[in-house]
Amino acid sequence: MTEAREASKKVKFIDDYSKLYAKIFEGDVRSFEYFRDIQIGLLSEIKRKSLPEIAKVVGLGDGQELHHFIAESPWKVADVRERRLEITKELIKDQKIKIGVDETGDKKKGSSTEYVARQYIGNIGKIEQGIVSVNIYAIIDDITIPLLFQVYKPKSRLKLIKVGDKEEKEPYLTKPQIAIELIKELVSKGFNIELVVGDSIYGESRYFVSELEKLKLNYILATHSNHSVKIEEGKKLRYTTFTKYERNLADGKIEIRFIRELIYGQRKSTRYFQVCNEPLLFPDDSSYYFLTNLNGNIKKIVGNLYGFRTWIEYAFRQSKFQLGWNHFRFTHYSNIERWWELCFVAYLLVSCHSSFLVSRLLSIYQNQSISFTSNDSVTKDTVASSISFTDHPSWKTNNSWINTLHNLRLIIQPIISLSLLTAWIKIFHISELFIGFDKLLSFMNYFSLIHLL
Repeated sequence: MTEAREASKKVKFIDDYSKLYAKIFEGDVRSFEYFRDIQIGLLSEIKRKSLPEIAKVVGLGDGQELHHFIAESPWKVADVRERRLEITKELIKDQKIKIGVDETGDKKKGSSTEYVARQYIGNIGKIEQGIVSVNIYAIIDDITIPLLFQVYKPKSRLKLIKVGDKEEKEPYLTKPQIAIELIKELVSKGFNIELVVGDSIYGESRYFVSELEKLKLNYILATHSNHSVKIEEGKKLRYTTFTKYERNLADGKIEIRFIRELIYGQRKSTRYFQVCNEPLLFPDDSSYYFLTNLNGNIKKIVGNLYGFRTWIEYAFRQSKFQLGWNHFRFTHYSNIERWWELCFVAYLLVSCHSSFLVSRLLSIYQNQSISFTSNDSVTKDTVASSISFTDHPSWKTNNSWINTLHNLRLIIQPIISLSLLTAWIKIFHISELFIGFDKLLSFMNYFSLIHLL
């Protein structure tokens, strides 16, 4: 029996990360390499992350191999998701996490793509023809980590499925029902959730709120100014005085906000708050409302905790605009789901290279027996004395997610450049360029987690 060949090597930090998923593709080296190559493509700077464009930057021709990997290869998206969540659990251990729940949607023409329908697309604020998913992210130390997603299936697009000997329509689930299913899955896997944050579609859902309370989870959820609350007979709505507090923004800046509590009759376990920029201008468009079951004198705490919703929106922007979440060209959801899962894998790759999580990833690598020195001819002493990755004029020192992605893109620039230039180098027989690139790639392959500690 012929032994399977070893996977080719591309960029060491991506090779190392991809090895964490290697058992899923055991015995299928090509599928593992395509998995790794798509990670390179998703992290790259190309604006349109289509499979043909990804194939160009990783040196794979017209992209048919990558299309086959997503549409035909036997790997299971559930196995990749399970492994990604295992890695995430190893990264955060038993640390308490805040989770953000929201939906994201994209316009899609026609009706050939499964689950595309005229529906409300929250991120563009109106009804359009498109596809929507419910997504959950964790927020730890200002780093967002992707957890779970599930497509929303409009009633008009439910498919027939086989149930025993009969065919029945798929069960219809609202977005709050989907979100609760996902949260229950996280709880069952041992994630220690200290707070759930969500927008008004969840805050206005009595089902969603009651299920969170059954799970004994704290929440801060947006609601509307006309939110209906039953008041005991003889009681009335009361307002506390506006209190000024400092709102900590995602970019590190501080702005002044004002918060007051709305008390519907007798104060209950669920409390209601209004936040605005300037109460003297009330009512104005800057006001927003939310409900919470957090206890105590929490006006300032609640105001800042609710701000974690901005991290949810930030996470969506990164996965969509930087990693190609909405760049798929498939009509079957089974393929779209694979694409979205690969985007989440790439998102986690960036998140765990932040300074906060990198030492924990290093520990995982050590348990997986992944080495941290280059196997190339460039020695550690040579690299240490001649190069510092942070000396690159475009290197970012701020440890945000987007800056981490920017720096990782600098490391993959040489191999992408080589892939794009190889045809010209061969035509004009410039062997010196191959030699130069080989040396440059040796330096890039020395880059690993130890340079981020």
